[in-house]
Amino acid sequence: MDVFRLDPPSIRLKPNEKQELSIWAYPTSTGLKEDNLICCIEDNPDPVVFRLCCQGVQVKLEVSPKKVQFNRLLLHRTDSKTVVLHKPTPLPVAWRIRGLEGLGEGFSVSQDAGIIGPCSEFGMRLCFEATKVDDIKKTFQVEVSDAEKLLGIVQVESCPSLCGGL
Repeated sequence: MDVFRLDPPSIRLKPNEKQELSIWAYPTSTGLKEDNLICCIEDNPDPVVFRLCCQGVQVKLEVSPKKVQFNRLLLHRTDSKTVVLHKPTPLPVAWRIRGLEGLGEGFSVSQDAGIIGPCSEFGMRLCFEATKVDDIKKTFQVEVSDAEKLLGIVQVESCPSLCGGL
């Protein structure tokens, strides 16, 4: 499968004519991908060559810690923890929390979706308010996709397992 696509696939120009050419890159594996765009000019033996290259990068997000432990709290007190979403590669990713509604009352997050830029991180705050006497063990997922959401969900992190003892 070719990495680069041209739209339109070929163009024939008259003298002094202009047309727009869109070049798309679809790498299917990681690493540097290179090709050439060759333009031939009538009655000119030397073609004009434009080098094309792109970097194939995996859509990946690291989540730390994998488990968040809330200590015992007095009723109607709140505690918060930070979960770091780290993007180690040079491609932005979109993320969202799935299963937040299943955590029940008392649990909340500072943000439930967003985009993390290349080689950066985001600290998501998880808050827990003790509303009744109980031990709670819940899990939610972080769904990851490319920033434009062209590929759909490419990674699901089942984390953190939330434990709040009251």
